[in-house]
Amino acid sequence: MLGKILFINRTAEEILGLSASELVGRDCREALKMPELVERLFSALYFLKPENRSEVSVVSRMGRLIPLGMSTALLGEKETGIRGVVAVFQDLTYAKLMEEKVKARERLAAVGELSAGIAHEIRAAHQRPVDAGRGKFQPVFAVDRVLDVEDRRQRAR
Repeated sequence: MLGKILFINRTAEEILGLSASELVGRDCREALKMPELVERLFSALYFLKPENRSEVSVVSRMGRLIPLGMSTALLGEKETGIRGVVAVFQDLTYAKLMEEKVKARERLAAVGELSAGIAHEIRAAHQRPVDAGRGKFQPVFAVDRVLDVEDRRQRAR
């Protein structure tokens, strides 16, 4: 029978949340109910193209989304040809969480750098020397709306 599960180890049972007694001897399409995983297995088998370190997502029996790092290899003999496919996978949940934490820290660091740069510019603007000729601070930037309000005040006098 094509697609029959012949063996599953304890780690795979734990990751998928399924027992060997539920899976061994059954068609993987019916037993696994994990379309992306089954598709990768049949793709390797039918097209004779095993995958090395691809990623798939499966939903466990408990409804948890599990990212898997997966490799497949063809199992065969010279006399009889291809007999099946072997899948080796690893739960990437922890690695993905760490990756998200690193990204969050990088974003916070970028915000911190931007804030420090803005604070520096504000401090620098207040510490600029007074223009001796006019007794005014040298502006770092001007905003049109502020100038418009000043112009209106001058005109009203």
